[in-house]
Amino acid sequence: MEKEFYQKLLNCLHDQVAVVDRDLMIIYQNQAFESFLSLNIQDSFDIRSESINSLFPESVRGIVDAVNSCFQEGAVIKRRLVVDYKSRESFFKLIIIPDYHKQDVNECILILYNETDVELKQRELNQQVNFFSKLITRLPIGIYMFDLHDQDVQLTLWNPRMTSFFGFSEKDILGKSLESVFDMETVKRHRKAVHQIQQTRLYYDFPGEYIKSVTGMRYYHTILAPIAQEVDSSHSFLGIMEDVTDKIQQDVKLKRYQKKLMNALKNTSKQLDDTTAEISSILDNSFGISIFSLDMDLCYRVFNSHHKFQIETQFGLTIESGMPYKLILDHQNDKGQEILGFLKMALEGISTSQELHHRLPDGQLTYFDAIFSPLYSQDVVIGVTVVYIDTTKHRRAEKEAETFKTVADNAEYGVMLTDLQLNVRYANAYWENLFNIPIGELPGQKSDVLFPEKQLSVVKETIASLHKNRRSQQIELDLVNRNQDPFTILMNCVLYDDIAGEPGGVAFTCLDITPMKQAEESLILARDNAERASIMKSTFVANMSHEIRTPLNAVLGFAGLMKGRLEEPDMKNYLESILSSGEILKGLINDVLDFSKIEAGKMSYNPVPIETVSFFGEVYTLFHLQAQDKKLIFDFVSYEPLPEILIFDPLRMRQILINLIGNALKFTKWGYIKLFIHYEFNKKYLQFTVADTGLGIPPEDQKSVFDLFEQQDKQEARNFEGTGLGLAITNKLITLMHGKILLKSDRWMGSSFTARIPMEMADSKRTEKISLQEKWTSSDPIFVCYIDESLFSKKLNDLGLKLRLQFIPVDELKDLNEKFMISKNCLLTKEPQKYSEYSKLIVIKSLSKKNIPNQNISNREFFICEDLEPIKKVAVIRSILLREMNQDKRSDLSLENLSSMGLTLLKKALDTKDFTDITEALPALRQCGEEGKIYTDALQDAISSFNISKLNEMLEDLQIKLNNRNE
Repeated sequence: MEKEFYQKLLNCLHDQVAVVDRDLMIIYQNQAFESFLSLNIQDSFDIRSESINSLFPESVRGIVDAVNSCFQEGAVIKRRLVVDYKSRESFFKLIIIPDYHKQDVNECILILYNETDVELKQRELNQQVNFFSKLITRLPIGIYMFDLHDQDVQLTLWNPRMTSFFGFSEKDILGKSLESVFDMETVKRHRKAVHQIQQTRLYYDFPGEYIKSVTGMRYYHTILAPIAQEVDSSHSFLGIMEDVTDKIQQDVKLKRYQKKLMNALKNTSKQLDDTTAEISSILDNSFGISIFSLDMDLCYRVFNSHHKFQIETQFGLTIESGMPYKLILDHQNDKGQEILGFLKMALEGISTSQELHHRLPDGQLTYFDAIFSPLYSQDVVIGVTVVYIDTTKHRRAEKEAETFKTVADNAEYGVMLTDLQLNVRYANAYWENLFNIPIGELPGQKSDVLFPEKQLSVVKETIASLHKNRRSQQIELDLVNRNQDPFTILMNCVLYDDIAGEPGGVAFTCLDITPMKQAEESLILARDNAERASIMKSTFVANMSHEIRTPLNAVLGFAGLMKGRLEEPDMKNYLESILSSGEILKGLINDVLDFSKIEAGKMSYNPVPIETVSFFGEVYTLFHLQAQDKKLIFDFVSYEPLPEILIFDPLRMRQILINLIGNALKFTKWGYIKLFIHYEFNKKYLQFTVADTGLGIPPEDQKSVFDLFEQQDKQEARNFEGTGLGLAITNKLITLMHGKILLKSDRWMGSSFTARIPMEMADSKRTEKISLQEKWTSSDPIFVCYIDESLFSKKLNDLGLKLRLQFIPVDELKDLNEKFMISKNCLLTKEPQKYSEYSKLIVIKSLSKKNIPNQNISNREFFICEDLEPIKKVAVIRSILLREMNQDKRSDLSLENLSSMGLTLLKKALDTKDFTDITEALPALRQCGEEGKIYTDALQDAISSFNISKLNEMLEDLQIKLNNRNE
């Protein structure tokens, strides 16, 4: 019963089992054991009760020895056997268990486990692990791996490159958390990446992390990817980290990096106990690096996805394991043969590193560093490992750097690059020659060798301002070279960025401006000499003006005494001319004297408290009658209250206003002259504007209007005499009072001179708004102006009604009302020829600026600029009507009383408008009745007061009278 149980039990086992007694005889065996023995002894027979000495061949004699040992030692014996089983080398695990019977070992159980498949798989796995382990330890990039259990993170892989980055060896770091290596910001980014990977199952890319390493803060490109596992597909993660700081450095640093990579590939040997799936993940996620291995026949063994992508992109081929690499080499022409040579060297056990290039189908060149290393298995070369690192960007950056250096080396100005601590990285020959420093000595030194302490502080302050405002800054420095020769440079400073876009250093450019500074000093000296000469001249002119005025006053004084003693009319007229001319000359001398005082710096400014309204009222009175005589609207206006008492120099202020208003009266024939007054209480300055509707000043003449002896050199201005000093003196006086004056004008659009002068108040009292213009009364005439419908506007009519001027739009002749066809009314039109039959109306043409004639064709022809402001248009039209009405009121001259000689003298005076000719014609004009006496007195008054505008007006009236007489 016991034997049957044993037999059934043994037959159920797949492993070979037998029971052997102390005589080495087989008592029991299962079918698997029988099969094993029959195959090994090449014969099939009943093995029961046979001795194992006779059953086992020499190749498995170890079984007999093990059985003997079991009986002798009374212990379990384990052995490993290699036998020829089923025509192949097989591996068995032998276990012999003693069976005790009354404390003696009478029998033992022999068990053979067939481990051939496991052994072969283990060998293949070890070979692959050996390959991948060596590959990972030699990679120039950091490789690390960690597991995530709930919130607990443990590092499970750490290659030597990571050790070089952060200083922690694999032994120190395995099993530790991420916090043990990285700073908190980097750990947070890893946790965020893990969360996203678990959701998307895709890798996560950190394009540039700023991480603290053993060499300081550096930039790393990190890729984090999931590693597939059977139990949980998302709790293990692979990290690939590349130090991109070194990669972007110059070629020297790149070659150092390659050397380190070669040393790592040659000298490191570290076992990696991870699965094939982990190694495949590393290969597939090696960003920017092409990695593959070939067997002894140069056919593909393994390759990463980046290499596969490159081959598909560049050659249009899809690669797979076992595919001959020669197919790739055939596409590379001569380069293919060169690469084939390196591969054969690797098969011979020789590692090589080469810089290669390849032309893409689009014609562009790509550059890469190639590393060819033999692939070993148990110290036997079984293939080749190839690593391609794309260096195209580095080569291009290197070329750009070479181009910049060539340009900088040959520049005709200084170029220098420093870091943020002002350590010199590069300086061209211009800098070194400027400071008399041997060529090539400056790079690597501190900027202290260039800039003394005082100048260096200026440079540092400038660089500090660059961090706030990234615009370039320019400074001027006085320096000395090594020979202590002084010189001056104009230096430009600007920050340049590092690869992360942060300030990486300072770029300086400079130019030696010593010759220019010397020339500038010479010019300053010449200017100072000229200014001293000008002051001496002004002083001389001022003194001479005093000397000239003394005898002139005597002449005027004696002429005044003689005036009361002469009875003869002609002699009186001559004396009046002397007095008038003397006064004119005296005014000119006063202008010269004032300007000379200003130039010589002797013009004083004596501010005193002045009652504001009273002062402006006095100035208004000076010009009121002249404006009234020319039928101009004349007003001083303040739309807001003014200080009751202001502190200023009344003499200088009066002189400024007289010059500005006098100019306005001189050049304004029709319209208005207004003084607008405003006081800014917060900023404490007085602003006033003299505005008129006169000839205006063209833009091209406005730049020189405040220059000395400047007048409009136009035909319209030929009759306006003067020295050209008025506006120049005005500008100087306003400047003396710390103010400024501005001009706004255009041809035929009038002028506005605006002065702004700082001025204090004597107290806080204020006046009411003021307007000094005479008010219109019911006795003043109401004028009517017929106007083209295209020119009419409600605003124009509203402004006209305030000045007792009504505008009536007309479109056709029938619209004109006969009742208003009187000489005191006018017609404003663009087409005067349409209304030629209505001769009683005063026709005013509306013309564009370019069509306005240089002068009136006749004294009865009027025009107005169509671009003129409405209020100015109204003032001009009313002024024309008032003057024409006044003209009509004058009685006719008795010109028939003129003798032929008198008529000749009058025509000559009207033609030349010379003072002497006019004076000679006055006695003859006085003989033309009462109106002739009025004209004579008015002309004498105009000559005496040097009122040129009034004189011209009177002469125009006489010309009209004379023309009417001739008709």
